[in-house]
Amino acid sequence: MNNYIYQKIDDDEIKNILNKCTICILGTSNYNYPYLVPMFFEYEYKNNNYYFILESKCLGRKIKNILNNDNVCLFIQYNDIDCYKSIIASGIASISKLYNAERSNMVSIKVIINEIEGRAYYK
Repeated sequence: MNNYIYQKIDDDEIKNILNKCTICILGTSNYNYPYLVPMFFEYEYKNNNYYFILESKCLGRKIKNILNNDNVCLFIQYNDIDCYKSIIASGIASISKLYNAERSNMVSIKVIINEIEGRAYYK
């Protein structure tokens, strides 16, 4: 990484990257043990706030972790022609049941973002 330089990217570029990407890495923690898992995501931007929506099975370590500690982080990376761009966000997660007969074993994880930062890394 010594050969790379980086610059922060603005909010418009963050939205541009989020519109191109479909997968994020969700980070949760339980009793100081971190857990990372790739997930599909959608996002909304309302009233100057970001909201991420992820869907998951009802069971699993990430759900148990969120129920014990709702602080989460997200990582998204986009590889461009001359650089790669990354977004790191942290926020508070909440879980709600999806009321759809075909997807009765699924929940929705909504993350209200507290902090978000984007960087572009160039060689």
